[in-house]
Amino acid sequence: MRKIISVILIITVIFSMALTGTGCGSKADYGAPLEMYSAWKEGEDVTGKTVNVIANRDYFMGDIFSSVTPDVQWMLHINVEGDGAQDIRDGDEVTVKITKIDELISNVVFTGTLVE
Repeated sequence: MRKIISVILIITVIFSMALTGTGCGSKADYGAPLEMYSAWKEGEDVTGKTVNVIANRDYFMGDIFSSVTPDVQWMLHINVEGDGAQDIRDGDEVTVKITKIDELISNVVFTGTLVE
């Protein structure tokens, strides 16, 4: 009887660890803004895709992230519109669904909405 209980306990622990490792939320299409930029630069349509962003500036006029691109050709911005955008602060990690892309004199602006 003890062996049966031990086996059941081990199986339960293994399954609970496996379920914890898979996570509950959906995974973003891009893990970081520069990863998304690289895909866009290679011709991929990133509109409608999601990206994980760690805000590097407080919400101001929608801009939550900016960085010089690795090729130093563009200044990359990520703007957020809609509900919850004004609550984003420096250091917050959010997921953004891209709705439009604007190229403005060596700036590329990805605009999107927050994903819950």
